[in-house]
Amino acid sequence: MQCEDNYPHILLVDDDELLRDSFALFFHDNGWSCDVCEDGKAGLKAAISGNYDVVITDLMMPNLSGLDLLRELHKVKPSQAVMVVTGVATMDDAISALRMGAVDFLQKPVELSFLESAIKRVVPGMQSERLNLRLGQHVHRCAAEYELVSRELVGKSVDIPLIEDLNAAGVITVNTRLQLQLVVQEAITNSLEHGNFELQSNLKDEFDENGIDRFQSLLKGRAAQEPYASRKIYLSVEYEHGELTMSVRDEGPGFDAPNASEELDIESAILGSGLEASYGRGLTLIRASMDSVEFAEDGRKIIMRKRL
Repeated sequence: MQCEDNYPHILLVDDDELLRDSFALFFHDNGWSCDVCEDGKAGLKAAISGNYDVVITDLMMPNLSGLDLLRELHKVKPSQAVMVVTGVATMDDAISALRMGAVDFLQKPVELSFLESAIKRVVPGMQSERLNLRLGQHVHRCAAEYELVSRELVGKSVDIPLIEDLNAAGVITVNTRLQLQLVVQEAITNSLEHGNFELQSNLKDEFDENGIDRFQSLLKGRAAQEPYASRKIYLSVEYEHGELTMSVRDEGPGFDAPNASEELDIESAILGSGLEASYGRGLTLIRASMDSVEFAEDGRKIIMRKRL
């Protein structure tokens, strides 16, 4: 499947030959264009001289690390979309990468279907160069509220018009828009699955005779079962004087997080307590991308703030 009508041009930087070959073959089978580099130094040179929709880089590489590649590339091409791949042992580096402007990170081993979805999320935004009047300096306040029904959210991505408008007005860059959309998607997914559908993460480790984990089986069932299917998720987005506040609230028992009623220090929670298996990616992405994250209403509501 192609990404809409355009063919994404991808630069893959990784010292793992098997991963490079696997990814490159997958991109080729999709009809996508892909260049590969086997170390960070060569990857940085290619990224600077080339014209890529997205750069996918490992973090731990010889000659130049993925973090250094990201740092140096953004000095020259600050709008370049960069996705990082990492193992659990380098989760702290992944957090640093997100705070330096990476639009996503993927944990090894990477499922190719998940990789495809991540690229399709990023590439259209990088390919849509709009000609518009930059009104960012005149935007002082805007807000929107959304009411979403659980049954309609399963397997769907949610695009937030207000975030799109802030990008069009020049308040935020394309990279920031992509990162904020990812944050909202992760928050909604957590509120849907662990809140409204009342599913626990450990169900992903239990499989039936067909090899399907219990989490996915129950997810499909509860999307058509009351009261789960009709429960709502409430999303609010507000921008005022340089600060963006986003909140997501469910009608179930709440977000899947420890000490959910308190301010969350996700770095120490994940890196220090070995909790990455139970809820790592979503909350890591949220906490690393936002300036503050807190919970309210006994964990049913997550409030995320970012200075722009």
